[in-house]
This record gives sequence, structure tokens and C-alpha cells, in this order.
Amino acid sequence: METESAIQAEKRALRAEQRRKLGLLPPERRAEHSRSLLSCLRLHPQGAPLIAFVPLASEPDVLPLLRERWAAGTPVVLPRVAEDGLVLHRVSAEAELVPGAWGILEPPARAPRWDGGVADCLVPGLAFDAGGFRLGRGKAYYDRLLGQLGQDVCTTGVFFALQEVERVPREAHDRRLHAVVTERGFREF
Repeated sequence: METESAIQAEKRALRAEQRRKLGLLPPERRAEHSRSLLSCLRLHPQGAPLIAFVPLASEPDVLPLLRERWAAGTPVVLPRVAEDGLVLHRVSAEAELVPGAWGILEPPARAPRWDGGVADCLVPGLAFDAGGFRLGRGKAYYDRLLGQLGQDVCTTGVFFALQEVERVPREAHDRRLHAVVTERGFREF
């Protein structure tokens, strides 16, 4: 049996601390912060397809932005958890989503796959730092996805400001974000 590396132990401890902090954020503040960060995202130039995520209860609520994009006919791409990672599918409406892994809404397997190209990608996580690195939930799904997306995709982490930490522990597979948006604004790296 392999022993846990020091970096993995740091990540595990930071995940526990971040989950605790997020659990202390009252629902009304979470909603207020979500509205503020969505206002910042709306000010950012748009037009490319949007790769996004369906938020967990502890994450910023990006669903209003997705609904706006669907209403405007802008392509929205969402991940589906598969055996080997995340698979991206084009989704035309919220009604297409079905409960998937861990009960999170996701596109059904039969939804059209996204064929790639220029896009903006919203990325969730538990923590981020001033260098543009993020801490995910521990499965490396998004790190693998970001590694596959290529240079034509601009990645923006979506976080509450309280999720910023001094430094996210890093391993070789961890990918840097292009930007982060919080209720305090939009920051490029």
C-alpha cells in the first residue's frame, strides 16, 4: 500500500478546512455572493460557447447565467461524469439534465458531444490562490479536463472570496486557471 504524499496530505487537510468554511456561509449570503459574482461574469466579454458546471449546494449558483445563455441561444456545454473522467455535452435547456454521479444534474449520455474549439470554461473548486491554482474535490476530473481542452479555452474559476488561500498545494497534474471571479470581482492571471 502506497503512503500518502505530503502534498496529498496538505490537500486533504485544506479540503476539510474549506468545506468547514463553506458550511458556515449562511444561505442568504451564498445567494447574495452568487448574484454579485454573476454580475461580474456578465460584464466579461461573451460570445464563445460556455463550458460550465451545475453547482453543488455549497458552490456559487451559476444556474441563472446558464438560463440566460439558453434563452439567448448561446451554446452551453456541461460535463457528464464517465468512467474515465468528464465528458462534455452540448445542452439546450435545463430540462435536459438528469441526476448523475453523486446526484448532480448533468447531461444524459445521449446528448450531443461537444466537438471542441474556442470556448470559455467556468471551473468550480474548493480553494484558489493568487497564482491562479485551484484545489478541486480530489478526483482530478477538472485537472484532466483542463489538460485536454487546449489553448483555445479560457478557464475561469468560480469561487466565493472566502475560498482564497495563501497557496494551494500543487502536483504535476494541477492546472493553472486563466482567471478567477468572486463576488469581489474578476481577476486575470
